Amino acid sequence: MARKIPNRSGTAVSNEDRLARSRQFATSATKYAAFNQSTAAAVATEGPAVNSVDEKEPRKGQQAASAETARIDPGVSTQPLADDACSNSTETQSRTYYVRIGAKDKARIDALAERSGLGLDYVQRALVKEVRARMQKLRDTATWHEVASAARPRLTEPKGTGAPFMKSMIRLDAAHAAVLQMSIDDPLNVYGVTQLLSAFGKAVLRSEIEELARKISGIEARAVRPDPA
Repeated sequence: MARKIPNRSGTAVSNEDRLARSRQFATSATKYAAFNQSTAAAVATEGPAVNSVDEKEPRKGQQAASAETARIDPGVSTQPLADDACSNSTETQSRTYYVRIGAKDKARIDALAERSGLGLDYVQRALVKEVRARMQKLRDTATWHEVASAARPRLTEPKGTGAPFMKSMIRLDAAHAAVLQMSIDDPLNVYGVTQLLSAFGKAVLRSEIEELARKISGIEARAVRPDPA
């Protein structure tokens, strides 16, 4: 006869009942272990594929950081440094230069305006136009050396020598500036581009005053010429 063993709750449990329960626990444990092994194998198989997708696509955190950097400092370029270097190598800059005029040249302009009867303002505007055109031609043809001998003495004049005559702008890229600087004997790079432009502008102005005097002389000659009829 099977022996009844009382359990803690006070209900008698037979040895057969204990054996049956042990077998149920063992079966459940075996099924649970098999399920865990199949799940682990599936995770091990799918893991590399998920990682490869992450490697191909940029991380959201990196995109957010780049956007935040661009928002705070718009000057930071998102392009490679090589692209920036290429764009800067051909950059053209507008250079402003001032031309002053000496007392002798100013007196000569006044005399030419009075002699021609064209008016001082009109004569000065004509000179400014010619100086600008000549400076641009020197830039385009790279012939600064033709005026260098006349411009060089202007570089040694004290700053502010002469009365203000004109202010102008000219566009120069790196190649233009290099040719301009090479036209002057300046191996130690003492003079800046703006200073050189001003010196050349003074030299060109004096040359254009001479040209203006010849034009006015031609106008006067035609005026006194007798009528062929």
